[in-house]
Amino acid sequence: MKTVFFAFILYLLTVPIFACELTVRYEHYSPKKVSDKMQWYGMDVDFAKVLLDKAGCKYRFVDMAWGRALDLLEKGQVDMMLGVSDTQRRKQFAHFIGPHRQETIVLATLASEAFFIEKLDELKKLPKPIAIQRGAYYGDDFEALFESDPYSDIHFVSIPNNDVKLYLLRNKRISGFLEEKSNILYQSKHNPEFKDIVVNPFVIHTNPVYFALSQKTVNEALVEKLEAAFISLQKEQAFEAILKKYQD
Repeated sequence: MKTVFFAFILYLLTVPIFACELTVRYEHYSPKKVSDKMQWYGMDVDFAKVLLDKAGCKYRFVDMAWGRALDLLEKGQVDMMLGVSDTQRRKQFAHFIGPHRQETIVLATLASEAFFIEKLDELKKLPKPIAIQRGAYYGDDFEALFESDPYSDIHFVSIPNNDVKLYLLRNKRISGFLEEKSNILYQSKHNPEFKDIVVNPFVIHTNPVYFALSQKTVNEALVEKLEAAFISLQKEQAFEAILKKYQD
């Protein structure tokens, strides 16, 4: 009987105490004129792959809008998101590992209708609304501006996904949209849909962003495993190599 008991204990010690198979949120820009290979290609995809490969995890990417993905991360129906700002609200449902890069939010416009602002409140003075991503965080200053604006529903339009951003801009329904600077610069080189989209030099917001993991599905043991992989990759300068790839 003792032999069976000790064999059972040995079994418990040797099997994994966590399932390292994660669903990772990703959202591509409009692929209508782009190779299908771009659908699962990009900076956040590279960051996710290098971390999860290092940790020995399996993963699959799901194409999903930002706001919906945050909701599903909270519910445990998505396991990981990237490029997430660490806010008090999000700490209630997500583990954070990182940061893996610095995020810089800028205004993107058509080159033919470029609007150059020098102050945040000038966003309200543009001739058409500015598109903002549903559920996105653009910094405390922007949130204060938005909350204090009695005409925020006129000056800003909340959109669900990247394709809507491009559609509204192409059809001149908006003056521009807020976006991560490196995303725009990379897309402008590789995606025909961005060939005439330019970046306003004024920085709306900048802060470090993180890997966010659902507290519903990712336990402390797996968080520790991923943190160890993250530290190892930092020492190898793997994240710097990815950033250089997308910034050159």
